[in-house]
Amino acid sequence: MSEFTVQAAGPVASWTVSWESPGATAVTTAWGMTCGIRSSTVTCRGDGWAGSLAAGQTVRVGLQVAAPAAPSAPRLSVDAD
Repeated sequence: MSEFTVQAAGPVASWTVSWESPGATAVTTAWGMTCGIRSSTVTCRGDGWAGSLAAGQTVRVGLQVAAPAAPSAPRLSVDAD
């Protein structure tokens, strides 16, 4: 299980986070996000109660990924609109 906190500096209509996770085969559970895997890249988009954020708002989201091991030092790529 992995959890992380998303905090908005300004209003955010939508956000996406992605990272490389070699060997990952499926996202088995996610909360606050819709996630998928393509070519070893996990991509999650804020969804439902965590989809849009007001300035200064913080949400805690998470997921479980089926993989032989967790990435040792994942680099997160974040996009927000």
